Amino acid sequence: MLHSSFESSSLQITKHSRSAMRQTYKSVDGEDVTESDVSPVVALEMEGQVHHSPDNGNDRKDSSVHITNVPPHVKRAQRLVFASHFFSQFSDSAWQFAVVLFLAAISNYNSILLVSSYSLTVYVAVMLCAAPIGSFIDRHNRLRAARLCIGIEKGAVLLALVACCWLLSHAERAHREEGGASAVPHDVLSLALIAAVHLFGALALLCNQGFVVAVERDWIVVLSKQTDVPLAWLSRTNVALRQIHLSCRVLSPTIAGWIVGDASSAADAPQRYCDLHKAAVFVGVLFLISLLVEYVCAARVYRLVPALALPQRP
Repeated sequence: MLHSSFESSSLQITKHSRSAMRQTYKSVDGEDVTESDVSPVVALEMEGQVHHSPDNGNDRKDSSVHITNVPPHVKRAQRLVFASHFFSQFSDSAWQFAVVLFLAAISNYNSILLVSSYSLTVYVAVMLCAAPIGSFIDRHNRLRAARLCIGIEKGAVLLALVACCWLLSHAERAHREEGGASAVPHDVLSLALIAAVHLFGALALLCNQGFVVAVERDWIVVLSKQTDVPLAWLSRTNVALRQIHLSCRVLSPTIAGWIVGDASSAADAPQRYCDLHKAAVFVGVLFLISLLVEYVCAARVYRLVPALALPQRP
């Protein structure tokens, strides 16, 4: 008896559910839409049984809002960050492009051993030392840490350029006197200078990455908190920084390659080494200009936003 009544109740509930599934809703356009035409989630939303988190709505609104009320000092600081980032990435891209040509020319284009060993040394150093560099930046004053990274990076590249110029001169002499240079120089001084290029290149990339991460993950976050819409401002600033980075990766090697000219061809050895020396001078001058611009921009941003002087949170 109880079993029959339970089956009867279940049948009634099932019929009621099926009839409810055929009820009519009003769509946004005013047309009748049955629940069988829409997904279960949409149907629940129509009935008001699904409620979106207010935080998600605020996030969407904040990320799509039109930014008009940014304080003037934050706008100036943002422009300075963009200028500093452009010079930093442009000079670094020029160096990374030119050093490959220098190392290949040192071996008279007979081997890619130096190019391969340089890449291995640089990225192993980044893998092993990136965390200590980040910890150092977090523990120290923002401006002092930024200037230290900038100064070490530029100084390391300038020293590496001096070593490259000496090695290129040695390769040119060997080509002129012996009719061709060996794959890799074997004298002690040349090997020491090659090692210096590798070490200084790794140190420069470490400091460059440390400064870039400090700006993108810390400085602009502090700047965003000075605005009424920090999420939207931060998102757009990150996009602009990424666009600057990618533009420099395209423009800088193009300009450096134009200056080098036909240095990679073996048609005229004296002209080839002369062009490479010009490329080294170009990169050196570019790094000196970048050093000045980044130093000034970092100091001005630091003065414009007093919050950057506050200690960083652990």
